[in-house]
Amino acid sequence: MHARVTIFKGSGERFDEATANAREVILPALRELDGFAGALILADRPTGRSLAITLWETEDALRSSEEAANRMRVETAATYEEEVVGVETYDIVIDGRGEEG
Repeated sequence: MHARVTIFKGSGERFDEATANAREVILPALRELDGFAGALILADRPTGRSLAITLWETEDALRSSEEAANRMRVETAATYEEEVVGVETYDIVIDGRGEEG
């Protein structure tokens, strides 16, 4: 399993609006991409920082989603007056969400 982490920085004033957009627009679009395995959004309202973490079944799926992810990232940042501070990818070495086996 693989993850892409996008770090956003904004004022935090539009978190609720951005969260609604993520639920109604971004998440359905991600679900259409091959190999998508889930997403988490973490927010620190006082600092205006947030992390968008997307999970991918394979490295190929992660790489294949880069163009769509970049488009969504740029549109989201522009719409909600945020800055993209960074984008990183990781191998998931432990997944404690389910049964281990």
